[in-house]
Amino acid sequence: MKESLEGKVAVVTGSGSGIGAAVTESFLKSGASVLATGRRMEKLERLGKHEKLELIAGDVTEPDFANDLLEEAINKFGRCDIVVNNAGVMWAGATHEIDIEHVVSMVRVNIEAAFRVAHVFVRYFFSQNSGHIVNTSSVLGTKVRPNAGAYSATKYAVEALSETMRMELAETNVKVSCIEPGLVITDLHDH
Repeated sequence: MKESLEGKVAVVTGSGSGIGAAVTESFLKSGASVLATGRRMEKLERLGKHEKLELIAGDVTEPDFANDLLEEAINKFGRCDIVVNNAGVMWAGATHEIDIEHVVSMVRVNIEAAFRVAHVFVRYFFSQNSGHIVNTSSVLGTKVRPNAGAYSATKYAVEALSETMRMELAETNVKVSCIEPGLVITDLHDH
Protein backbone atom coordinates (compact mmCIF):
# COMPACT_ATOMS: atom_id res chain seq x y z
CA MET A 1 0.00 0.00 0.00
CA LYS A 2 1.39 3.38 -1.04
CA GLU A 3 1.63 6.07 1.58
CA SER A 4 -0.58 9.06 0.81
CA LEU A 5 1.28 12.31 0.42
CA GLU A 6 -1.94 14.30 0.08
CA GLY A 7 -1.33 17.89 1.17
CA LYS A 8 2.47 17.54 1.08
CA VAL A 9 4.68 19.68 -1.14
CA ALA A 10 7.91 18.35 -2.63
CA VAL A 11 10.74 19.87 -4.61
CA VAL A 12 12.60 17.39 -6.83
CA THR A 13 15.85 18.35 -8.55
CA GLY A 14 16.99 16.44 -11.62
CA SER A 15 13.36 15.76 -12.62
CA GLY A 16 13.94 15.84 -16.36
CA SER A 17 14.68 12.13 -16.60
CA GLY A 18 15.57 8.96 -14.77
CA ILE A 19 15.16 8.71 -11.02
CA GLY A 20 14.00 12.33 -10.65
CA ALA A 21 11.23 11.90 -13.21
CA ALA A 22 10.11 8.63 -11.59
CA VAL A 23 10.08 10.20 -8.11
CA THR A 24 8.10 13.16 -9.41
CA GLU A 25 5.52 10.88 -11.03
CA SER A 26 5.29 8.74 -7.89
CA PHE A 27 4.77 11.78 -5.67
CA LEU A 28 2.00 13.07 -7.92
CA LYS A 29 0.27 9.68 -7.88
CA SER A 30 0.51 9.72 -4.07
CA GLY A 31 -1.24 13.10 -3.88
CA ALA A 32 1.69 15.47 -3.36
CA SER A 33 2.18 18.78 -5.11
CA VAL A 34 5.57 18.87 -6.82
CA LEU A 35 7.91 21.57 -8.00
CA ALA A 36 10.06 19.70 -10.53
CA THR A 37 13.29 21.15 -11.80
CA GLY A 38 15.95 20.28 -14.32
CA ARG A 39 18.20 21.97 -16.83
CA ARG A 40 15.99 21.65 -19.89
CA MET A 41 12.31 22.54 -20.08
CA GLU A 42 11.73 20.16 -23.03
CA LYS A 43 12.71 17.24 -20.79
CA LEU A 44 10.64 18.49 -17.88
CA GLU A 45 7.60 18.83 -20.13
CA ARG A 46 7.69 15.06 -20.66
CA LEU A 47 6.23 14.86 -17.15
CA GLY A 48 2.99 16.16 -18.67
CA LYS A 49 0.48 18.60 -17.29
CA HIS A 50 -0.92 18.21 -13.80
CA GLU A 51 -2.67 20.70 -11.52
CA LYS A 52 -0.24 19.85 -8.72
CA LEU A 53 2.90 20.10 -10.87
CA GLU A 54 5.05 23.17 -11.39
CA LEU A 55 8.04 22.98 -13.76
CA ILE A 56 11.11 25.18 -13.44
CA ALA A 57 14.08 24.88 -15.77
CA GLY A 58 17.38 26.10 -14.43
CA ASP A 59 20.92 25.35 -13.43
CA VAL A 60 21.12 23.94 -9.91
CA THR A 61 24.75 25.07 -9.67
CA GLU A 62 23.73 28.75 -9.81
CA PRO A 63 24.24 30.28 -6.35
CA ASP A 64 20.65 31.54 -5.87
CA PHE A 65 18.80 28.71 -7.61
CA ALA A 66 18.12 26.65 -4.46
CA ASN A 67 16.64 29.74 -2.79
CA ASP A 68 14.52 30.36 -5.88
CA LEU A 69 13.19 26.79 -5.73
CA LEU A 70 12.15 27.09 -2.10
CA GLU A 71 10.55 30.50 -2.68
CA GLU A 72 8.64 29.20 -5.72
CA ALA A 73 7.36 26.15 -3.83
CA ILE A 74 6.10 28.41 -1.05
CA ASN A 75 4.61 30.94 -3.49
CA LYS A 76 2.89 28.28 -5.62
CA PHE A 77 1.85 25.74 -2.99
CA GLY A 78 2.10 27.60 0.34
CA ARG A 79 4.72 25.38 1.93
CA CYS A 80 7.44 22.78 1.40
CA ASP A 81 7.70 19.44 3.18
CA ILE A 82 10.16 17.37 1.15
CA VAL A 83 13.17 18.04 -1.02
CA VAL A 84 14.65 15.30 -3.17
CA ASN A 85 18.21 16.42 -3.83
CA ASN A 86 18.65 14.33 -6.94
CA ALA A 87 20.37 16.35 -9.69
CA GLY A 88 23.55 14.63 -10.82
CA VAL A 89 25.91 13.89 -13.64
CA MET A 90 28.35 11.07 -14.21
CA TRP A 91 31.68 11.05 -16.00
CA ALA A 92 33.85 7.97 -15.86
CA GLY A 93 37.42 7.24 -16.77
CA ALA A 94 40.74 6.30 -15.31
CA THR A 95 42.26 9.01 -13.15
CA HIS A 96 45.11 9.53 -15.62
CA GLU A 97 42.75 9.70 -18.63
CA ILE A 98 39.56 11.43 -17.53
CA ASP A 99 38.95 14.96 -18.79
CA ILE A 100 39.52 17.22 -15.77
CA GLU A 101 36.89 19.69 -17.00
CA HIS A 102 34.31 16.88 -16.88
CA VAL A 103 35.41 16.13 -13.32
CA VAL A 104 35.12 19.78 -12.28
CA SER A 105 31.67 20.02 -13.86
CA MET A 106 30.60 16.83 -12.07
CA VAL A 107 31.88 18.16 -8.73
CA ARG A 108 29.84 21.35 -9.22
CA VAL A 109 26.61 19.43 -9.81
CA ASN A 110 27.06 16.40 -7.56
CA ILE A 111 28.69 18.15 -4.60
CA GLU A 112 28.36 21.92 -4.76
CA ALA A 113 24.73 21.94 -5.94
CA ALA A 114 23.76 19.13 -3.56
CA PHE A 115 25.23 21.08 -0.66
CA ARG A 116 23.53 24.33 -1.77
CA VAL A 117 20.12 22.65 -2.00
CA ALA A 118 20.58 20.86 1.33
CA HIS A 119 21.74 24.07 3.03
CA VAL A 120 18.74 26.12 1.89
CA PHE A 121 16.14 23.47 2.64
CA VAL A 122 17.61 22.27 5.96
CA ARG A 123 17.48 25.82 7.29
CA TYR A 124 13.82 26.11 6.27
CA PHE A 125 12.92 22.68 7.68
CA PHE A 126 14.84 23.38 10.89
CA SER A 127 12.94 26.65 11.40
CA GLN A 128 9.57 24.86 11.05
CA ASN A 129 10.82 21.75 12.89
CA SER A 130 9.56 19.43 10.17
CA GLY A 131 10.52 18.30 6.69
CA HIS A 132 12.36 15.56 4.89
CA ILE A 133 15.59 15.88 2.92
CA VAL A 134 16.28 12.99 0.57
CA ASN A 135 19.78 12.99 -0.94
CA THR A 136 20.50 10.76 -3.91
CA SER A 137 23.85 9.06 -3.55
CA SER A 138 24.84 5.79 -5.22
CA VAL A 139 26.24 2.40 -4.31
CA LEU A 140 29.43 4.02 -5.60
CA GLY A 141 29.17 6.38 -2.63
CA THR A 142 30.12 3.41 -0.47
CA LYS A 143 32.78 1.71 -2.60
CA VAL A 144 35.09 2.47 -5.47
CA ARG A 145 35.87 0.62 -8.65
CA PRO A 146 38.22 1.34 -11.55
CA ASN A 147 37.20 4.23 -13.81
CA ALA A 148 34.63 5.51 -11.30
CA GLY A 149 36.85 7.19 -8.72
CA ALA A 150 35.85 10.76 -9.50
CA TYR A 151 32.14 9.94 -9.53
CA SER A 152 32.49 7.86 -6.35
CA ALA A 153 34.22 10.79 -4.64
CA THR A 154 31.25 13.03 -5.37
CA LYS A 155 28.84 10.47 -3.95
CA TYR A 156 31.04 9.90 -0.87
CA ALA A 157 30.59 13.63 -0.24
CA VAL A 158 26.79 13.23 -0.41
CA GLU A 159 27.06 10.36 2.07
CA ALA A 160 29.06 12.54 4.48
CA LEU A 161 26.62 15.41 4.13
CA SER A 162 23.67 13.12 4.80
CA GLU A 163 25.26 11.48 7.83
CA THR A 164 26.26 14.75 9.47
CA MET A 165 22.79 16.22 8.90
CA ARG A 166 21.22 13.12 10.46
CA MET A 167 23.38 13.60 13.57
CA GLU A 168 22.82 17.35 13.77
CA LEU A 169 19.04 17.03 13.35
CA ALA A 170 18.52 13.95 15.52
CA GLU A 171 16.66 15.92 18.21
CA THR A 172 14.31 17.58 15.69
CA ASN A 173 11.41 16.43 13.52
CA VAL A 174 13.47 16.91 10.35
CA LYS A 175 14.23 13.64 8.57
CA VAL A 176 17.27 12.97 6.41
CA SER A 177 17.49 10.03 4.02
CA CYS A 178 20.25 9.03 1.67
CA ILE A 179 19.37 6.61 -1.10
CA GLU A 180 22.06 4.54 -2.79
CA PRO A 181 20.73 3.17 -6.08
CA GLY A 182 22.69 0.62 -8.01
CA LEU A 183 22.97 0.81 -11.78
CA VAL A 184 19.90 2.47 -13.26
CA ILE A 185 19.92 3.02 -17.00
CA THR A 186 18.99 6.69 -17.35
CA ASP A 187 20.13 9.72 -19.32
CA LEU A 188 23.02 9.85 -16.84
CA HIS A 189 24.67 7.24 -19.07
CA ASP A 190 23.87 8.86 -22.43
CA HIS A 191 27.46 9.87 -23.13
